[in-house]
Amino acid sequence: MAKTSIYDSLVQARASGQKQLAVLVDPDKAEGGQLSRLAALAEESKVDYFFVGGSLIVQDRLEECLQLLRSVSSIPRILFPGSAFQISDLADGLLFLSLISGRNAELLIGSHVIAAPYLKRSRLEDRLHASRWGRADYRFLY
Repeated sequence: MAKTSIYDSLVQARASGQKQLAVLVDPDKAEGGQLSRLAALAEESKVDYFFVGGSLIVQDRLEECLQLLRSVSSIPRILFPGSAFQISDLADGLLFLSLISGRNAELLIGSHVIAAPYLKRSRLEDRLHASRWGRADYRFLY
């Protein structure tokens, strides 16, 4: 049986009225033992996704966090970047958010423009396409 993409599972859940749960993991605040315990609790609780990211990644532990989650859990890891530099091809998906601000164009599109070349060079984009994600699948679901 083919694996359902993250996007497809989000669309299916929305269409059926099914609620889903994501747990936000801040790599700066997640220690190894605590992260393993969190992953075990998330598995027991039927969490659908891990959103991984933070406002600031001071300790540069994003990839370490993603690797640890991958090693202890089958729950998909979706990047929830606080900046254009929080991109890793160790994730299963990427959530691009647009902050709407009429006074600050940087919050509207600037960070996306900065992140685009990093995303293009990462293997994440290839994995997204290999998982049946097309360009239209980067849409934000309301």
